Amino acid sequence: YIFKHEEEFSKRHKSLPAKVYLSVGELEEFLDDPMATNMIRFGTLLKSRNYKDLSLIQRFFNGENHCEVFAPALHAGLKWALKK
Repeated sequence: YIFKHEEEFSKRHKSLPAKVYLSVGELEEFLDDPMATNMIRFGTLLKSRNYKDLSLIQRFFNGENHCEVFAPALHAGLKWALKK
């Protein structure tokens, strides 16, 4: 869903004034739900669009699963988003 929505957005917009923090745990990759692959793919896609005013960070947490990654991802994301 998100890939289709982004494609439609990219046809109408050259700017994306946003701070986007994408993160995933290494152990969130499953055959039926490739979260890590999709996060990398989505971040790469956003970067390739060269949106004006987009600030994007992708973070991959080694050795973390879906439950374990929440706290470090939230902490790192908030530090990044709220820094001045």
